[in-house]
Amino acid sequence: WIRSTPGGNVNDKVEVRRLDPADATSALGVFAKADLEAKEVIMQVPRECYIEVFDHAKEVKMDSMEALYDYLCLLAEKTTKEMKRGEESDVAPYVKYLNQQSRNQIPAVWSKEGKDMLRDLLPDGSDGVDWISDNFPKCSGMNLDDPFEVHVIALTKQRSFDSAMIPLY
Repeated sequence: WIRSTPGGNVNDKVEVRRLDPADATSALGVFAKADLEAKEVIMQVPRECYIEVFDHAKEVKMDSMEALYDYLCLLAEKTTKEMKRGEESDVAPYVKYLNQQSRNQIPAVWSKEGKDMLRDLLPDGSDGVDWISDNFPKCSGMNLDDPFEVHVIALTKQRSFDSAMIPLY
């Protein structure tokens, strides 16, 4: 898909595959099949393959955690829309991958018991557990009572780079 998009390229010396090819549930990764030279381009992912909110990013100064969560909110809203569109999305191959990701990969979406245990270990003031409930209620486009939308928020936090979700990032 990336190679077939104008400007897209994945070096023939690398492959995208499961960590354990015999286990369909193991993590996907990018692996070298041959030695790579210093500064050799591994991949070029065109912006047409991104889920992004760059146009909104110009309106928000990235000078605080509040600004970061504003970005994440906008990006989570757009990612939710694309994931719900599924095969109809302009980035359908990436959406298919995102829709296959398991839930509860980060502490913010763990059970109450798991969160309580981790909260006891973290320093006071850490947002490693409660950042969704603390920062996303003001995100009017997201429903925190919908497990799918909470999952998308978690995916966005895990996999985004600033104001974009970039395949193979």
